[in-house]
Amino acid sequence: MKTQTTINGEPVDVTLIKRRGQRRIIVHKMGASAYKVTAPKHVSMKHIIHTIEANHETVSKLPPKLSMDDYLSSLEAIDIFGAPVSVSLHYGPPHVEWNDEGLIVTLKSLSHQNITKHLKQFLKSILLREVNALHAQVKQNHAFLQSPITFDAQFMHSRFGSCIPSKRRINFNLALVHYPKEFLHHIYYHEVAHLVYANHSKAFYQTLTTLDPAHTMHAKALRTLHNKYLRDIEARL
Repeated sequence: MKTQTTINGEPVDVTLIKRRGQRRIIVHKMGASAYKVTAPKHVSMKHIIHTIEANHETVSKLPPKLSMDDYLSSLEAIDIFGAPVSVSLHYGPPHVEWNDEGLIVTLKSLSHQNITKHLKQFLKSILLREVNALHAQVKQNHAFLQSPITFDAQFMHSRFGSCIPSKRRINFNLALVHYPKEFLHHIYYHEVAHLVYANHSKAFYQTLTTLDPAHTMHAKALRTLHNKYLRDIEARL
């Protein structure tokens, strides 16, 4: 559902998504004058607009939810595990290859949508290949990692990973493919520790420290890297 309202005399577009089971109103800034709002089923648009207006000062300072797709399709070089790799585009049967010449993207259509789709698929395959190689090594020394785990990756705006212990499923932020491997490894260790402890308890951090003794340093450095990445996207877009 889309509507337009006025905040402080300025027109604002609001896209509303209502979800059953949602407990709070979540606002994402989509640009200078647009917001995306996720809210409980029972909340009215009038109430949501009132909430945005009442909290305008805070809402106006929210960082925009950036389009990773637009960013990827505009790059001439992509960082892969901390090293810049040139990107060249060619017409032909769909294929993405990474060799000494860089990342060669061959497609029948060089539209932004098509370029982004194939780049994300390729970057995801690289990230998951690294995760599976690390997991094959680590699980040999830890009994709780012996049962199968499903790994996946997608772009996330504010999280580096998530774990569903009941399903033994771990999802990674695809942005990690751009940073040195040590940070992907750090998130892997963090999320597999959640297979044992779902919350961030003392026992969780003891397990994480066993897996990744430098996790505090890695977490701080990763946040700095990621903030720079988001600023770069915002500047380019």
